[in-house]
Amino acid sequence: ITVRLIELEARNIGFDQTPSFRRQVENHAQKTLLYGLLNLHAASVALDENAVDELYRQVSLEAKLESYSFNNEADAKQLLAAVNKGEAFDTLIAAAVKTGKAVGGEGQGYTKLKDLLVNIAKAATTMEIGAISEVFRQADGFVLFRLIARRCVEYANALQFARNNVWEAQRARAGTTYINELIDEYVTFNEDAQAVLD
Repeated sequence: ITVRLIELEARNIGFDQTPSFRRQVENHAQKTLLYGLLNLHAASVALDENAVDELYRQVSLEAKLESYSFNNEADAKQLLAAVNKGEAFDTLIAAAVKTGKAVGGEGQGYTKLKDLLVNIAKAATTMEIGAISEVFRQADGFVLFRLIARRCVEYANALQFARNNVWEAQRARAGTTYINELIDEYVTFNEDAQAVLD
């Protein structure tokens, strides 16, 4: 009842006829029309199942890494250079751990790649099993790792997460494309005014 009384009083004093109120109504109508057009256009977008599968694989991928942290970047790069020249990684890393130049290596289980730093996860995705990574900078020093194994683990919500993310990205791209098409078709630019602004 109170809301109806307020509405009636607003109409009686002519509030709905003021320019600012009219602008708000027009803006709301334009936004509603635009969202309606975007939703209508987005209804024709088909979900890209290949993109869903790719994202699902990335989200559910885990790797078993044998990682070693170094305080000194030079020590890590020197060890990596020796490995690249053909020296045995196990011998070199055991010596580095023994002398305190490196720590880590034992008892490390599988880690979700999405929980790792982006550059480390990217490397672990493409490396061959048994390969030694490059040296990566971390907040507390430097790290390199050996890829022991990689596996896909099915999570209950991972597939829905992938579908939702791909769908939202596709809708956003389709909406942007549609808006650009509308601008190209209906908007005219005042070239004289644009020349003055430039």
